[in-house]
This record gives sequence, structure tokens and C-alpha cells, in this order.
Amino acid sequence: MEDCHLTSLPTLIAPLGTLISRGNPLGRFDAPLPTTLQEFDAEGIEYLPKTFYAEFRTLKVVSSTSLKEDDLDHLVARAKNLDSLTVIVCDRKRLPYDLPTTIKFLHFADNSHLTDDAMDDLADKLPKLEKLVIEGNALKRLPRNLPPSLKELIVKNNQIEELPDNIIERFPKLTLLDMENNKLEKPPMAGAPLSGLPRVKIKGNPIPNNTPRDANRIAELEKELAHMKNLFTKLLTDKREDEKSFTHN
Repeated sequence: MEDCHLTSLPTLIAPLGTLISRGNPLGRFDAPLPTTLQEFDAEGIEYLPKTFYAEFRTLKVVSSTSLKEDDLDHLVARAKNLDSLTVIVCDRKRLPYDLPTTIKFLHFADNSHLTDDAMDDLADKLPKLEKLVIEGNALKRLPRNLPPSLKELIVKNNQIEELPDNIIERFPKLTLLDMENNKLEKPPMAGAPLSGLPRVKIKGNPIPNNTPRDANRIAELEKELAHMKNLFTKLLTDKREDEKSFTHN
């Protein structure tokens, strides 16, 4: 039902797997939500019916640009197996309450009212999180206690001035760190071990004499060095094993 200019919806009949309201100025969604939903794009919807408080066991993906805080709270809390949550331009100050611990992708962008501590302690709330996108939220610092399971961390278009020196050590699985268009004055890897460093994007920061290319080249050299160290260690181990075998013989 995308771009149909609907102002109301007919009763939805289960089973229904995907519901996309994009392009329809619904405002209030009065039809009961089918509990068989797997994906719900709630663009243009501000309010949900107060009679939908069943659990949505199959719901994996939720997207919202305008759901009110209470309505999004109620929906997310009942999607116990949610994989992906996208909340854009909702002017929220906080994350939804009772986030399912199953979430692997969280996209929370362009919410200018979001407080700096709103994303703290995601390691406890979302221990399986793999991708975090928190762009355009006017954040002045990186959230504290993020989960080590992160593979992609995208924090561009904020107002962050510095990062912890050990930021790379905290995320051993990280493949992308995007800090473009912040207020960083030194590259993220300064003072930190660089072995296994992910792809780093720092364009648009007031960093003198440093570019993303510089950071990535340093990371490549450090990876090569770490690989050579591993080879050398293996050679020493093999040599000692050979010496032991020769002695015993």
C-alpha cells in the first residue's frame, strides 16, 4: 500500500507478512495489526491502536519516522524476536523501553533531541548488536559501554570531538568505523594498537595532516606486521618441537 495517499486502512486479514505504509498520510493507524507480521514500515503513522497488545513473535523488521514514543515502546516491547529497528526523524530523546535483546541492527538517525546518554549501556541491552547507525543526532560524545559484537559503527554527522584511545580494542569484530563530519581533532587510532583496525572514515573532521587514506594505510601495515609476528612465532614453535623430537630419538 505504498504511495496510495490513503488516510485510513481497511481491516487487515491474517496472515500478512509485510505492511508498508510509506507515502500514505495516515496519522493514526486504527486497524488491528496482524500478529503474523514479519516487517512493518510505519512511515507516516503517529499512533497505533490501543488494542494490539498481543505478542508479534514473527516480527523481524520495524521502521518508523513518526510513531509517538509510547506507541513505538508498546510495539517494540512485543516484538520479542526483532532483528532490525530503524527510527528516523522522530525527535525522540531516548531509545524505546524494553528493547528485545535479539536486535542486530539499530538505525537511530536525525533525532536532534536525543540526549548524549540515551545510547549508553547497549552492551547490556543489545548484546547481539552487529550494526549501529546513529548519524545526525547532534551527539557530543560516543555512547559508553557499546557491545563488543559490533561489526559496523556509523556515527557520522554529529558533534563528537574525541574518541577513547582504546576504541579499536573494544570492538574486535569491527570492519567499519564511520566518523565523518564530526569535530575530531585527531584520528581514532591515535594512541591505540592498530592491529586488525577496520576501515576508517574521518572525512569532514578538523584533523590536521591526516586523511582516511593515511589511517587505512597504517592499518594495513600493522596487519602485515601482526601477520609476520604470527609466522615468526609459529616457526619458533615448530623448531622447538623438532628439537624435542630429535632429542627423544
